[in-house]
Amino acid sequence: GGMGGSARGTRVEAAESDVGDGSRGLGGGTGARGTANVSVRALAAATRRARVLEVAMEEFETAAAEALEEAARAGEAALDAAIEEFVREREELEMTIIALEREMEERRARAVREMDAVRDECEAKRAKDAKQTKKLKAAAAIAEEIMRVKDTIAKDCTRLREEKRALEKENKKLWRRVEELERDA
Repeated sequence: GGMGGSARGTRVEAAESDVGDGSRGLGGGTGARGTANVSVRALAAATRRARVLEVAMEEFETAAAEALEEAARAGEAALDAAIEEFVREREELEMTIIALEREMEERRARAVREMDAVRDECEAKRAKDAKQTKKLKAAAAIAEEIMRVKDTIAKDCTRLREEKRALEKENKKLWRRVEELERDA
C-alpha cells in the first residue's frame, strides 16, 4: 500500500506553505491598533491552518480506506500492516490536532491581553485628547473582529475533536475485524 503518502504529503505541505504563519507582509501600523491588527491576522492564520488540517484529514481518510480495501484483497498480513499504518497516522494526526489546539488557545489568550492593553491605552489617551475617541471606536471594531475569529476557531476545534472521535470509532471497528480474522484463522 504505502497509502499514497508522498503525493498526499506534498499537497498538504503546499497548502501549509500557502497559509504560512500569518506574520509576513503585515502593515499593521504602530501602537495599540497595529498590535491588535497583528492579533486579528495571527488568529485568522490559525483558522486557515485548521482548515489545512481538515483537508489533510479528509485526504488521509480517503487514502486509509483505499489502502484497507487493497489490504483485504492481499490477505490478513497486509491487513495487519495497513491497520498498523492507519493507527500510526491517526496518532500523528491527533498529535497535530493537540498542538494546533494548544497554539490557538495561546493565540486567543494573547489576543485577550492585547485587547485589554488596547482598551487601557485608548482610555488613557482619550483623557488627554478628544481625538482619541476615534481610536477607541477603531479598537472596539478590532476587538469585535477578534471575538468573531475566536468563535470561528472554537468551532474549528469542535469539528476537529468530532472528527478525531470518528477516527477512534473507525479504529475500534478495524481492531474488531482483526480479532475476528484471527479467530477465523
